[in-house]
Amino acid sequence: MEPTINDAWKATSKILLGEEIGEMGDYKEYLMKYVNPKKRGKSDISGKETITTEEILNGTKIMSNDEIGIYHKKTDDIKLGINDIKDIDSIVEALKEKFYYTGNIVLGNSNNIEKTTRCKSSSFVYESSDIYDSKYIAYSCFQVYGEYLFGCNAQGESQFDIKNFETYRSIRCMESLLVYTGSDCFYVGNMQGCNNCMFSFNLRNKHYRIGNLEFTKDRYLQLKAKLVEEIRETLRKKKDLPSILDIVRGD
Repeated sequence: MEPTINDAWKATSKILLGEEIGEMGDYKEYLMKYVNPKKRGKSDISGKETITTEEILNGTKIMSNDEIGIYHKKTDDIKLGINDIKDIDSIVEALKEKFYYTGNIVLGNSNNIEKTTRCKSSSFVYESSDIYDSKYIAYSCFQVYGEYLFGCNAQGESQFDIKNFETYRSIRCMESLLVYTGSDCFYVGNMQGCNNCMFSFNLRNKHYRIGNLEFTKDRYLQLKAKLVEEIRETLRKKKDLPSILDIVRGD
């Protein structure tokens, strides 16, 4: 049986934090912070919930992408007449009943997609946008070839991450910014080819660093265990953590 998106969240949190920390929905506010928010509206065709990523101007009609067939039946008879092409205003007035903004866009071989738009060839995606060839994604946007990602923005080929921003081939990372081909990093920024680093910045091909200071593997793992425990227990208690984005901008 395929795991649910909540099962995937629990597995990811256990991999990163050593233990599960509860239900995914309890962390929605934390995970959604600094991720492109989704807009909700009601389809003017059916009344069903429709997800978009842009603010829709008042008066603009919206529809769900799976209502295209109904839309055509409703609007195909609306056509321009010779008297409607005098100027742009006349054209707009004649065709305005055909104008809809489309949300809930799910394409390709996708399944188990909820509250998501602009998603292609993906599975088990929840409350996200711009997800392509990925699976087990929640509260995220702009993901390509990703798996088990939560609260992440702009990543490629990454796995088992929580709250990362603009990373490529990051694995088992949390609260990371601008990480390229790295793994097992927490609260880091501008890192390339680095593994097993915490609270470190602007490094290339380094390992076992905390605050940019190098440790032996054994000492690093000892310190990491204590820091991860503090992160885990703070999350459990507050359902929130300072973001790496807050840290780099001095908040």
